[in-house]
Amino acid sequence: IDELLNSGTKYLTSSSFGQNALQFSGGLASLLAGILLTLVILFFLLKDGDRIFSFLVGFMKESIRDKAHEAGEQATKVLGGYIVGTTIVALIDAVLIGIGLIVMGVPLVIPLCLLVVIGAYIPYLGSISSSVIISLVALATCGLQTGIIVAIIVLTVNQVEGLISPIILGNVLKMS
Repeated sequence: IDELLNSGTKYLTSSSFGQNALQFSGGLASLLAGILLTLVILFFLLKDGDRIFSFLVGFMKESIRDKAHEAGEQATKVLGGYIVGTTIVALIDAVLIGIGLIVMGVPLVIPLCLLVVIGAYIPYLGSISSSVIISLVALATCGLQTGIIVAIIVLTVNQVEGLISPIILGNVLKMS
């Protein structure tokens, strides 16, 4: 115990600890500043987005301003529809995976379901990484058999998503 205390004290008083703490606090400050800036920009885009777009279109030639406005409105509708469709698919995935996690007795069901919803907005990598994390949590907390069953549940839900996603997105975006 004395050796552990001595080595811990040496590390806490060393220059490498100070450097690591300084790097961590700088990275944390950058992350918080980025989040704050994102929220401020999001607020103003939601509040005055139409006026900002009109201002930007004002720099274009008069002959194409109407077409640019129409293209912007269509792009907004399509993007909004995509977000709504993706949210519906993500919520269906989260509910199905959540039911499976509850049945299997895996802890942290709500955070893992939130991870599924967030992962749905990152194409390809989001669902894969959230599936791996969920399976690893089940493996670490409930054992090998539960981990394998949860992995099968998550893979099955991902396959079901592959079937329902085109239907939901097609209906929301009015595509065949």
